Amino acid sequence: MDLSARLRRNGGRANVDAIVNWIGDNKVHFDALLSTLKKGDATTLQHGVWPMAYAAIAHPVFIKKHLTQLLKWLDESHHHDAVYRNVLKIFTEVDIPEKHAAALFDACIVFAKAEHRPVAIRAYALMILMNLVKRWPELQHELTLIATELLKLPQPPGVTATLKKCLKSK
Repeated sequence: MDLSARLRRNGGRANVDAIVNWIGDNKVHFDALLSTLKKGDATTLQHGVWPMAYAAIAHPVFIKKHLTQLLKWLDESHHHDAVYRNVLKIFTEVDIPEKHAAALFDACIVFAKAEHRPVAIRAYALMILMNLVKRWPELQHELTLIATELLKLPQPPGVTATLKKCLKSK
């Protein structure tokens, strides 16, 4: 499969399904997708993160060696919201190694506070923060402060509901 051409062509659901089916249980195919995304342009990345997320959630072991790259994409400010949404979606579903926890926690705080970001991005960031706090309870105080601060401001319903879950997760 010519992934570059397919990803530049469109990012529709049929294309996503075709790529996910092509990957199947094949780690080599998954790695080929990631390699294409790293080398590709903005459109390739934007269209490729959606099937990457489906494949990574279906096979979490496939994404383990690529977590550093995912954190790099989160740290870069020039990507389409689809990149952030799908990368954060992956982090809600996979086990986070301790070596990535601090960087992910910091990135999620930034996304959770970013009023200009879509609700899904902010909600995924908050869910990741809750998951990290479950593993590292010493971070609970920081999450409580952030959630309390954000609830003082008008928020979309999806963000408000997730913030309330953050406060209940004590």
